[in-house]
Amino acid sequence: MRFGDVLLSHTMHYPLTLTNIFPDLGLYLPDPLQVRSVYEKQLLAEPDTPFPFWAKTWPSAFALASFLRDEIKWTEGKNVLELGAGTALPSFAIAPFAASVTISDHAPEAVALMKKNIAHLGLQNAHACLIDWNALPPNLEAGVLLLSDTNYAAVQFPSLLNLIDRFVNVGTTVILSTPVRINITPFAEAIRPLIKHSVLRTHSQPQEAVEIRILVLGK
Repeated sequence: MRFGDVLLSHTMHYPLTLTNIFPDLGLYLPDPLQVRSVYEKQLLAEPDTPFPFWAKTWPSAFALASFLRDEIKWTEGKNVLELGAGTALPSFAIAPFAASVTISDHAPEAVALMKKNIAHLGLQNAHACLIDWNALPPNLEAGVLLLSDTNYAAVQFPSLLNLIDRFVNVGTTVILSTPVRINITPFAEAIRPLIKHSVLRTHSQPQEAVEIRILVLGK
């Protein structure tokens, strides 16, 4: 058993739909219209149930996946790791081109969904595992680290900055996508010296267009 492997005996709580993301990529994803109603029913039974933020594919994930498809040089032939992946769209978008892809999240249901999509796509170079970035396995390595909308909570900034430093210091390329938010300013200032490439993308959704900053970090 490799790091982060877990026995996932429970079933998925959220109804899934097969969703076409790119012409050559369809993923099983939680039905966005049903996630909240299922969650509210769970709250009645277990009031401490956390909201499943992992179950939504956020604009940052769409923007990062599109960017990586357009600039495949960043991940082609590389060993790629995604932390806090949720539905893991960026990882699945580049899996056909990467040498290997390790996809992870701290939520067991997210990992179960990753495994379902790995099987659905017939990927031989992808592995899904349970990882909390606050307690990284000591032997965890990657040529490229993907972080999609992980810097949304200021309380997580110190641990997130520590893990970025850890990977950058051993030569890993870190590619981070984030909405343009006011509250990320301290985080953005801390990583400014590491920025090697920066792109602004717009993800359009039914009610609004969201600006997403893609940052490539390294020494």
